[in-house]
This record gives sequence, structure tokens and C-alpha cells, in this order.
Amino acid sequence: MCAMPVRSMLLSVCLLSLLTTACVAQQTVCQFDLSHGLPGGWKKGVLVSQGLPAGSLGAVKAEGNGDIQVQDNWVDGHFAVADDLYLNYRCTLARPEWYQVFIFCKARGTAADQMTLYEAKAPVDASFANQWKVVSLPLSSFVGTNGPGQGKAPIAGTVCWSMFFSFQNRDLGMVVDQLWVSRGKPASLPGGGSLLPVAADQTAMAGPSAGWPEKGTWAFQPSPDTFSTEARFDLRTLNERAAGEFGFVKLSPDGNDLLLGDGRPARFWAVNTSANTKHPLKPAPDLARHARFLAKRGINMVRFHGNLTPAKDGALTDIDRGERDGLWRMVAAMKKEGIYTTFSPYWAVSSRVSPAMGVPEAGKGGNFGLLFFNATLQNAYKAWMKQALTEPNPYTGIPLAKDPALAIIQLQNEDSLLFWTSQNIEGAAGAELRRRFAAFATRKYGGLTQALAAWPQAGLKDDAPTTGELGFYPVWELTQDRGGAGQKQRCADQMQFFTETMRGFNQQMADYLRRELGCGQLVNAGNWRTADEVKMLDAERYSYTANEVLAVNRYYTGQHQGANNGWAIVNGDKFTDDSVLLRPRDLPVSLKQVEGHPIMVTESSWVPPLGYQSEGPFLVAAYQSLNGVDTYFWFATSEEAWREPGSANGYMPSEGKWVCATPMLMGQWPAAALMYRLGYVKQAQPAVVEQRALTDLWQRRTPLIAEDPGFDPNRDAGNRAPKANIAGGVSPLAFLAGPVVARYDATHPGRRAPRAFSPRPGRSSWVTWRSSAPTTTPRCWRLPWTTSRWPPRRGCWCRWAPWNAPPAGPHGRTRCRTVARRAPAKRWSASARPRGASAKPT
Repeated sequence: MCAMPVRSMLLSVCLLSLLTTACVAQQTVCQFDLSHGLPGGWKKGVLVSQGLPAGSLGAVKAEGNGDIQVQDNWVDGHFAVADDLYLNYRCTLARPEWYQVFIFCKARGTAADQMTLYEAKAPVDASFANQWKVVSLPLSSFVGTNGPGQGKAPIAGTVCWSMFFSFQNRDLGMVVDQLWVSRGKPASLPGGGSLLPVAADQTAMAGPSAGWPEKGTWAFQPSPDTFSTEARFDLRTLNERAAGEFGFVKLSPDGNDLLLGDGRPARFWAVNTSANTKHPLKPAPDLARHARFLAKRGINMVRFHGNLTPAKDGALTDIDRGERDGLWRMVAAMKKEGIYTTFSPYWAVSSRVSPAMGVPEAGKGGNFGLLFFNATLQNAYKAWMKQALTEPNPYTGIPLAKDPALAIIQLQNEDSLLFWTSQNIEGAAGAELRRRFAAFATRKYGGLTQALAAWPQAGLKDDAPTTGELGFYPVWELTQDRGGAGQKQRCADQMQFFTETMRGFNQQMADYLRRELGCGQLVNAGNWRTADEVKMLDAERYSYTANEVLAVNRYYTGQHQGANNGWAIVNGDKFTDDSVLLRPRDLPVSLKQVEGHPIMVTESSWVPPLGYQSEGPFLVAAYQSLNGVDTYFWFATSEEAWREPGSANGYMPSEGKWVCATPMLMGQWPAAALMYRLGYVKQAQPAVVEQRALTDLWQRRTPLIAEDPGFDPNRDAGNRAPKANIAGGVSPLAFLAGPVVARYDATHPGRRAPRAFSPRPGRSSWVTWRSSAPTTTPRCWRLPWTTSRWPPRRGCWCRWAPWNAPPAGPHGRTRCRTVARRAPAKRWSASARPRGASAKPT
């Protein structure tokens, strides 16, 4: 046989290669069949069956300004990533503009290992408006936006478990009738059809809109805001040119209010935002546009609720630098639009610190409560704050400690030794807390033997005087009034220890921020609730008074029953739909304030599912103005502008629950913010002013009035939080009449708490109480009357003449009458009885 010439051999190899490539090009590795309707679990888009090209049995269209998204295949994926794959689809657009194609890839299996979102921008031309065209995108053209594949092409061997077309809140009228993945660029449609363009009939494909929107509704599809100077409603001018233009936010002379640097009243309409981070399913928001968008709608403060704790494999004093960069960018972007920032750096729930880093093991208590008493964690916290606040912000050129645009530092979020979580502190952390309690008892009683003697018949199994430890009652016991004198005193001492431990931490950190780091910001200790708002809330608020600003997180919502009711709304869930006007005690701004301290609601909203969300902004603005709550933060947004309906976690069919950038809420902000920020509703005189001795707090004596706790589906059993009902106390509706204010008085430990006080509606009055010290003169505080029973059956009360009455006392002072416990009704003289009262009280 003759040898083949080399040239002929090379030609044969080339022909074989071309034939092999052609065969590979026809191989379809994944196809989405739309001929029988949308596949089960299809995420976004509606079926189209009219106006399709010949041979096409089905198509999917983006409804309104939503996306098109396939069903998920979390474990095995729709296809395995390889270097030679193409994502192909035939589509038409009614309005040809740019759009993005995304694929979600991960390692095969149930875990989220190697999970990365990849994006590509498809080519678009004007001919899409009247043609069906095939688009073929090599997987190598996709670029990772987050995760281990960030900045790279999809990783071979991972699987694509979801894909979607994103139009960025625009209705482009995109319809897709063929969607498949091939090896190599395809030469034909999967069924063998031609790839050539086909004429499109946009009118015939209008099917999905025939039954939508529903009658009586309209599609909310605003075009991107251009911030035109022609806009009729733009509240940006209410903000300073730059946040902190005149210096740091500060307190008013009486400490009750916030002021801007130039002394003007600071009225903050605020929101929690995480738009500085990359959304798992969308491109990163433009933070500058986001800030301008918020300012237009009346926002002049945001809350950055972050997590500075180190990565799981890091050292304890390391900082999450990505989180710090997000904080820096947030402050810089908001500052330019006159928006201040509140910084919340730590939450025990998301904290990544662990015993492996050197903090003590706390058992099932996790990290709850640990920051209040463990010096190792406190020192790490100081290291995180130093790195975040003293290193120059590269986006402004100055460190945050010196930047007035950062207005408030919140030490920690949603943690308290007075909440149920503290009774779960175990292990080495529990032992440390018991030693600290023993040291407290030694200081108070002179030794552990004396302390145990002061608590007769109240010994606990964890008491170990020889090793310097004293045990704790479960927090539940602090909510009760039972046991003998020894148990009651021990509970009182435990209550005092918990409260003073938290207050000591708050004071220590404020001193560190100011003296060591040179921070000019106001400080807020925390924002949480207690195991019993009647018996314990005053102690919680007292622990906050080591710092300037008080806060609480409190939401309004109905009952919601569902497997994921803590974070998601799923088809089939059950819920109630009540207006807060029918449940006025649940208004989130009905708060017990503390004299000399502004108060903020740092997380709140009318939480869906709820049909009365649009009432929220107006009612907050009105009653926040009336009762003097200083700042209300809506919770929460991560969007650049408006939020589209969508999954709560990015892949499970559901709706987000903790969202506020919706027409129902954010759509009402401009008018409500204008009303609040310009003071159209004036603050009322105090409805209740109550002075409480610290011993009242330790003994958990019933106050005159208490606020109701907000319900948290992630913390509370059942569907409603218990009401703070006080038999014979002032009606909680007093919160709707004006500020309800507490004063904590450490100088009169013998003074008892006010008893029941029930004056007539509409009258001016004073309330007083007796002191155990016989020489103490009764003290009076002016109150509007809020309930109907008169005279009070117990306690002391005091009344005085109308405001314009002439002096009636022997020394030119207004006469004050008191009625002792269960005293009979007395006649008033004409000059002494209150305005409008009869000569004989009934």
C-alpha cells in the first residue's frame, strides 16, 4: 500500500475535525419544553399561546415589568457546566432595549457550595420589535458577580440550578418560545428548524394582559426616576446640602430632642437599607442613585445594620473588611444627599465569633448576652470599632469618628439579659456570669455568706460559695410575684445585677468611643424588649440611660400562619387583615419615653401579608409628631429604587416579608415625611409623667403605665404578644394623647411606685404618691386625665385649680388637696375645684 501524502493526511484530519464539530453543535444538553404549558415550579413569566411562529407550540412572556425565570433544580441542576456550552433562546421584544441574562451555578448536591451568580448582556437591535431572533450566548461570556466565581466564567463541573432574564423594572414585552443549552454554537433549533429570523405579530401575542391587571387594579410600573427639576414633589431640598454640614447631631438643652449642628430641630424620617450590598439575583444597586431616590421621598437618615465580626476562620480581633467598605460607601453616598447614617455594628444572632476564637462556650445560649459581661469579646468589639471608625474612609477622606454624617452609633441590636435568651447561657460563659453575680453580692452584702443569709430559703443548686459562684433563677421567675421574702429579695438582686451589668457595658463603650477613639457621635445602647414589659421594661430603658439616645424595635402586623412565617409569605399561608385603627394599642410609636433622652424606633413597619399597609406612614407621621418620638426607621430595603414582587430568599417561590420599598409603604412617604419634618402636627404636653425609684425596678413593682410589646414571629410563641395590662393603672390609650414619660430616681430609694390613678377625661390634674420617709412632702406631676373613674380608690392624688385661677393658698400659692388611701369624696371650694368639675366629685 502506498503511503498517504502528508498534505492529504492533514486535509483529512481537518475534514474529520469539522465533521466532529458539526455533530457536537447539534447536541442539546438541556431544553425547556413549553409545548404543554410552563413546567411545574416555573418561577416568573406567563404562558403565551397566540401569535407564535409556525411550529412553535408554546412561549413565555414577562408579565408587566417582571422577569422571566425558570423553575429551580437545586440538587442536580438543569445541566452541568462545561467549557463548550452555549445558552440559546429564540425571542422577540416589543420594546427592544438592553436586558441581562443570569444563571445561578453551584456544586451538585443539597449544600450551597461554590454558589455564584453569573450575568451576561445580550446583543439587542431594533429589528427585535418585528422579528423572532435566535440569541446564542457562550457560557464563557458570562461573568460571576459574587461568590467563588466572581469575575470569572462559570466553573466547569458545577451545575446551573436556575436561570432568568432581568429587565430592571422595565416592561420590554419579551417573549421566549425556545430555550435550550447546546454543546457548541447550534446550527438549527432543537427540533431541526431554521435559525433564521421569523416575523413577529406583537398584537396577537397580547394574550397575557387580557385578564391582567384584575378589574379595579392597575399595574405599578414607574419608569426610572430621572430626578427632573420639573418634579412637583421632591423633598431633597429639606435636607442639608451635605449631611453634617453644620456639625454633629446633638441633644437639645433638656436632652429630650435631637438637634442639627446649627441648633435647628432634627426631625428624622428614616429607613433601614442594605443597598450597598450585591443582591443575589440582581446587579449591584447604584448607591448614589439610591441615596438621591430616598432623599426625594423625604428620607434624611438611614440605618446601616451590619456585621463587623470576623470570618469563621479569622482571628477574633479581625474585622469583616467587606462590611466596613459597605459602611464607608454608604456614609459617603448618603452624605452627598443630606442623609445621615446610624451605624449598628453587632447582632448576637449573626455574630460569627465562636469558642475557637477564644470566647467562652455558652452552650445553647450562643452569643446572646455575652457582649455585656465577657471582657474578651468586649476587647474584640473595641478592636472592630477602632478599625471601622478611626481609619480614613477612602470615599470621603476622613475617618467616621470625625464625620458628622455618621450621626448615631448603636452599640448592639436586639439583645438583653432581661430577655428569655439569657437563661440559656451555659458552659464557661454561664460560670463567668455566676462569678460576676457573686462579686456583685459580695459588694452589696459584704460577703457570700451574708448574701445567702439575706436570701433565706432561696438557695439554688448552682450556688458554690467555695468557688465564688452564685446561681440564677430562670428569667421566668423574674416575671412572677411569688415565693417567700428570701426568694423575692434574691430575684430583686438578680434583676439589679442584670440591669447594672448591661448599663456598665453601655457606659464603658461610650467612654471608649469618646475618649479613646475621639468619636463625636451620639450613642444608643440597644433596642430590645424584655420577658415582661410591665415588670421589666423600665429596667431595660434605665440600662440605656448610660448613653444619650434610647431605641426599640417594634412592628405592626396581623396574625400569619405558615411554615416560613418568620421570613416569607408562601401560597396557602393564612393571615388576618386588621387596621391598626381597630387595634390602637399596637401603634409602634406608642412608647414609654425617659426624660432627658430622645427615643428612636430603629426597626418597624406594617409587615405583610397585610392589606392596610398604606395607613402606616400617615399614622406614624401624625402620632410620632404628637408624642415626640424622635426617629422612625422603616424596615427594610436592599433595592436601588422600588421593589418588585419576588422571592423572599431568591429561589423559593414566595414573597418577601420584611420589605418597605413598595407602593403601599414607600409610595406614601413623601406626604407623610413632609407632614412630620415640617411639624404640621405639634407635640402635645405630656400625657403621663411617672417617677420611679430604682428599688421599684429591682422589685419589679407594677408601674403606672406600660407599653405593649410588639410581636416577633421569630421570638414569640403563638400569634400575638401579650398585652401590658395593669389593673387600675392609666389606660394605655394615654400613648395616643401625648408623651408618656418616665423618670428614674436613684436618690429616693424609699419612695414607692405610683398607685392607680384614674382622673376624669379632659381635665388637668396632678398625680402624687407617698414616701415611706415620713418627712417627705408629696410631689405632684401634671397629667391630662385619661380615664373615667373618680376619685381614685387608693394611693394619693392631688388636684389643683384651673391654669388661669388666682392664687388660692394662704401664701399666694395654688391650693393642692390630697386624698389619702380610700378616702371618701370631698367637696371642693369654688376656687379649688378643677375647671368644669362639679362642686361634689362623683
